[in-house]
Amino acid sequence: ASQPNSSYITTQAGNLPCKKIIHFVAQDDIKALVSKVLQECELQQYASVTFPAIGTGEAGRDPALVADDMIDAVTEFARSNSAPSVKTIKVVIFQPHLLSVFHTSMQKRESSAKTAAKFLLSKLTSFWNSEKRSSKEKTKAVLEKKIDLAVVQICGENKKKVEEAENWLKSAILKEQFQTEITDESIFHFSEAESEKLRDLQKKLKIALRLDGTSIRISGVEKDVWIAFSTIREMIHRVKAAKQEEIKAELLQNLIEWKYFEEDKDSYVPFDSLTNMRLENAFTGKQKDISVIIDEKKYTVNIEARNAVDDQGKRTTIIRVDKSEGK
Repeated sequence: ASQPNSSYITTQAGNLPCKKIIHFVAQDDIKALVSKVLQECELQQYASVTFPAIGTGEAGRDPALVADDMIDAVTEFARSNSAPSVKTIKVVIFQPHLLSVFHTSMQKRESSAKTAAKFLLSKLTSFWNSEKRSSKEKTKAVLEKKIDLAVVQICGENKKKVEEAENWLKSAILKEQFQTEITDESIFHFSEAESEKLRDLQKKLKIALRLDGTSIRISGVEKDVWIAFSTIREMIHRVKAAKQEEIKAELLQNLIEWKYFEEDKDSYVPFDSLTNMRLENAFTGKQKDISVIIDEKKYTVNIEARNAVDDQGKRTTIIRVDKSEGK
């Protein structure tokens, strides 16, 4: 047996269906104890660990407090390890009434949980898997998807029947699930409007979206995944078109620049590049007038007369400067 810590020792599993057994000394701070064991499992790169409902037997500990301490320890472990070796944490429950106690403790954290958790409870075991959000996730488009917890109690004549039912249930769920990913440089240029649209998709459809730089991963019910895929493709197309329009407008402004006279500055001020392009298009298309925004007010520009008038009749002069002349 190895004894890396005074509060527990690790031994071989013998005939039990596991690799190691960690024996720990009873103590009041169950949360600290569970945390130590989880860190030891992570250090040894174990893939899974199973706990008893510590102290709820002959020790007579309050099951609700035990559940809170154990779940707090697991939650903190998941949040502090972005890519843990420990993928599965199980709590073995021999007393049926403890299932509801642990479930209640989990529900208390549902509203504030930052991790997506899935629970599968059987007559003997309670499973907890947790995923931590990537720190690389784009901050300007944080997509939060509330995961509704599903609790399934499986009872059967024997262990084999329970396992068969569990496998069937997992298979049925997986058949409905699908995942795909869209990668495009335009995703990086998504504005708050696009981010809000993505959040709306998550609310309306049975999907989860993961935004990471220039890619979006879509997972969920297959039909809804493809609906979201099509919608996001359309969003990308619009963003690309808008970006190309901006580039075109900026290039044009290097050659032709429309300006309006601002009395406060006693000088001519350039229009923004997109308005500049609209004015030039109106000019070349021999359009009589066009609406523009100047200082957050709507003006009607008379292209031929070279002036702009707002709704109150205030008039200002505009000019067209051909920068290519004289070059």
